[in-house]
Amino acid sequence: MTDAIPWPDTGHGLLEKGADGYLRLSDAFLARFLERPELAPIDESCAEERALHADLHSAPRQPVSAGRLQLLRDPDAADNYRAFLAFRDHLLAYPTIESAYLALFRGRDGQKAVAVAPVFIDLMAQLILRNILCDCTDPFMIRAGELFFREQMVTIREGAILLGDREVVERLAADPGLGNLGRLIQQSGVRARPVELTVLNPENAAAFAGQPAFHMVLDLSHGREGLTALCRVMEAWIAHFHGIGTSITPLRELIDQTLDWYVGLDYAATALLNNLYRGGAVTPAMREGLLSLFSLTFDDRRNALAQLQGRPVFMALCKDDRNRLRLKGQNLLVNLPLAHEAGRDAVN
Repeated sequence: MTDAIPWPDTGHGLLEKGADGYLRLSDAFLARFLERPELAPIDESCAEERALHADLHSAPRQPVSAGRLQLLRDPDAADNYRAFLAFRDHLLAYPTIESAYLALFRGRDGQKAVAVAPVFIDLMAQLILRNILCDCTDPFMIRAGELFFREQMVTIREGAILLGDREVVERLAADPGLGNLGRLIQQSGVRARPVELTVLNPENAAAFAGQPAFHMVLDLSHGREGLTALCRVMEAWIAHFHGIGTSITPLRELIDQTLDWYVGLDYAATALLNNLYRGGAVTPAMREGLLSLFSLTFDDRRNALAQLQGRPVFMALCKDDRNRLRLKGQNLLVNLPLAHEAGRDAVN
């Protein structure tokens, strides 16, 4: 782990890392969740809740019946335990964090995986990205990695595509540094001042690690360091799970290209590429939402399906109609045209 990654501690250091580079569950990692305010007992907690907490703290992998959860007096506490236990049980069903993550989108033995709350899916992605980038000192790659588990707000300013962390932007907009006075002003109907965050650039990159978590803006404009860094992170993400090399290049537009295979990196991008594939026109709204196109090629063409060897995979990234971006890293893993025998697979 490197201090170059200014992300909050998620328990990554409590996981075990195997010789294969994948993360493995530990009792210490599970027990750490029990100290969170959603699960830690409070003064009003009933005896059954306190006993459950103590039992799990001493043996985090022990089974917990639905009947035992029904004994909890506080229904919110019971719901919190159900969510945690569903996440825990899913992790316990797989040998690594990576395989558990991938199984959420593939299922296993033809069956769909147990539903896991979105907050835990984002946590898994963050843990895996921290593992992938553990030796990375490039602030642009670290910031680009946040797109895999943090929703972004998109601003187009003088042609530049700027991504700010949605949670940070909304929190600062609700309380723009004025505390109770700021909230009082907003409640009176006075428009709050715009939120200004620092855009990551080569001049301030050295200070990235010292900034509050998720507070720097990524410039995803064509030709800028942020877009290049995102390509490198996507390549590393694929290599980590599948053990194969790819080369991803940003494109300004598709010119006379046949979409033999394509991957949307978010819901809006998938809709746009589906429309193009079917011969539909790109609407003004779709064009306005498009942030970037990409071309992916396999370093070893034999890793692609036979009928697609030598042909690029086209990808797109879009913002939605609320100027939000939610990158779906799983699409890079389950939607590529991989030959059956290609590389290693984190599920195996």
